[in-house]
Amino acid sequence: MMNLLDNISNGDFEEVGTKTLDLKGETNTYKTYRIPLDMLKYNRKNDRIASFMTEIEATNQDITEDKIESFIFDSAPADNKKTMANIKATRQRESAVVMSDGTVIDGNRRFTCLRKLSRETNDDKYGHIIAVVLDKSKYEDKDVKKLELQIQNLEEKVSYNPIDRYVGVYRNLMAENKEFTISEYAQDSNQSVGKVQDDIIMAGIMIDFLDFIGKPLQFNFAREQKLDGTLNEMKKIVKSKGMDEERKQAIKETCFSAFMSGYDSKKIRSLIDSCKNDKVFTEDKINDAKKINAETYQSFHDDGYLNKETKQSVSDFSKDIIEEFALSKEKNKEEKLVDVALNNISKVDIDDVNHMSSELKSNFINKLNQLKDKVDNLSEFINAKR
Repeated sequence: MMNLLDNISNGDFEEVGTKTLDLKGETNTYKTYRIPLDMLKYNRKNDRIASFMTEIEATNQDITEDKIESFIFDSAPADNKKTMANIKATRQRESAVVMSDGTVIDGNRRFTCLRKLSRETNDDKYGHIIAVVLDKSKYEDKDVKKLELQIQNLEEKVSYNPIDRYVGVYRNLMAENKEFTISEYAQDSNQSVGKVQDDIIMAGIMIDFLDFIGKPLQFNFAREQKLDGTLNEMKKIVKSKGMDEERKQAIKETCFSAFMSGYDSKKIRSLIDSCKNDKVFTEDKINDAKKINAETYQSFHDDGYLNKETKQSVSDFSKDIIEEFALSKEKNKEEKLVDVALNNISKVDIDDVNHMSSELKSNFINKLNQLKDKVDNLSEFINAKR
């Protein structure tokens, strides 16, 4: 098994400088060395990389170093191109951190950019990375993760995609093999306990969403769909006080369905605000939502996608809820409701009605008579009150 410390002992690597690290509660200065790229590998336990790996694992593909390189570069192409330009102009200004088995702990972006530069230019000056080498036998996975958290939140200039952050929260605080307490994680990531608790809520919603659409733990799907804005809106439902769990669950799943039918975070916010009003999202509406959400769930789990008919039902239901809430806030809402009814009835095409089958025409006439009865009853009631 490769051990970079043996190479250091043998004088194989050029010593470059030093780097100060805080490990296991102690601050020490470590020597840095120029290490060949072909002796290094990506840390597959890194949260950012883990969110990508779930998609590849789901398709039973091999996860190669080249695939991980492409993912890291494509996740922030503008920043990575800038890093490549900086390396060309000023060489490497920051030192990486690697374990003695060659796993890169800090410096995945620099490692990625150097790999691309080395391959594209075939210039040996890009074939090495300057890094500290830590003895793998002295550090548990938790120690390594603590170091990653500290460096990410104190040094690294490119912020994590929020989905990657929630993946980290899930892996370190929620999964069966979790290793951190909330207070430890907050301290090492330089965040407040309250912020970490909010991230736990959003990680939980993300897990529920992926389960709902039949993609359990496929975090890269959440990243590709840019789910983070919707998660932030849905957090308000989970944290809502005085709302029973049945209503919360119905609203959550309605939002999941609406998101997959094409609703963005702004529309999801309107949908949530509408559903929080119990005069709009009534028991009957909750029951309707449950049926539609069950159809959405079944569509994803049976077909792997949201079928056209169910997608339209979700869209229509969500739109009706939002419009009804908007009308409820109007002083002349009853007049507006009549306007809506008039507008809808004016859309009926007489030619289409004439070409209906006997059964469809009979159903249409029955509903038209029901509508006439309601209008007559309403008129009689209003005239009697004059």
